[in-house]
Amino acid sequence: MIKKILIFVFLFFVSSELILRLSQFYATHTEKTINVFINPFKQKFEGHYKANSEHEINTTEFSFRHIYDKFGFRNESNLSKDAEILAFGDSFTEGMGTHQDSTWVKFLSQKLDKTIYNAGKIGSDPHFYLNEYRRIRNNINVDKVIVLLNFSDIADFRFRHSKEIKCDVNINLYKNLHLYRFYNHFLLGKDYMFLQKKNRKELLKKILEDIITTIIELDKECKEDNRKLLVFIHPLPQQYYKNLDSRLNFNYIENLAFQLNLNCVKTFSLRNDLEKLIETKENWRKISWEIDGHFNAKGYKSLADVIYSKLMTTKDF
Repeated sequence: MIKKILIFVFLFFVSSELILRLSQFYATHTEKTINVFINPFKQKFEGHYKANSEHEINTTEFSFRHIYDKFGFRNESNLSKDAEILAFGDSFTEGMGTHQDSTWVKFLSQKLDKTIYNAGKIGSDPHFYLNEYRRIRNNINVDKVIVLLNFSDIADFRFRHSKEIKCDVNINLYKNLHLYRFYNHFLLGKDYMFLQKKNRKELLKKILEDIITTIIELDKECKEDNRKLLVFIHPLPQQYYKNLDSRLNFNYIENLAFQLNLNCVKTFSLRNDLEKLIETKENWRKISWEIDGHFNAKGYKSLADVIYSKLMTTKDF
């Protein structure tokens, strides 16, 4: 009898593990897109790309070649000489999911008839923008600096910079056992940043304070160089049709816009303008990659259009 019970329990757990794996319900973003689990606390991030290099970005849905200039960014080789605007951001600015000539930076450049230097990098965050600005500030002649932010910047700060916020999850178990993910996320209620409900609000507030401090420092250094910093915060398409995590409150990123404006950093929220384009699954699929979640060329054009309309309504441009 005991043997039968043990066999039943064993088969139950094995079948449950297989069901969870096949459903990909608790699969990470990198597992869904490039079939690899990456420890979020140990992501390799070494600043800009190798100068004058090329890299093929391959996922389960697309493949695009990225060509990098002498500063290690996705631009034509001599663009830095003539640039009038400098744009920082993460993968949405580098243009993951589209050709080199179809990023929002390229579309906005065409609408403004101004040369924009794309200093976006996949996985980057405001600390990166500050450090890279310091590296290239004297080698680029611009009078405006644009920073594009989204909710992923909160996660980047949590994993990369907020080391004092401890994680009580065993990453090796998490990597290899989906039942362990089920235990943490469903039973314990942790979000994908491994923050618990009881102190999530407090910790997110601290992360936002760190981001605000970094952006304010960037604004200060831009002013020292007689440059105007403009910050744009855009929603992620998946937060509407899939909702990256039901425990997350995306209003936190809107609060970031409010706090930055209070500190005299000109900041625009693009949420209301983009919601009508991405609030339904049908619309979302037209402008974004379904699994990966990044915009396609049509989506980046829509993003550029919204940024352009904001710029045309401000005296700071």
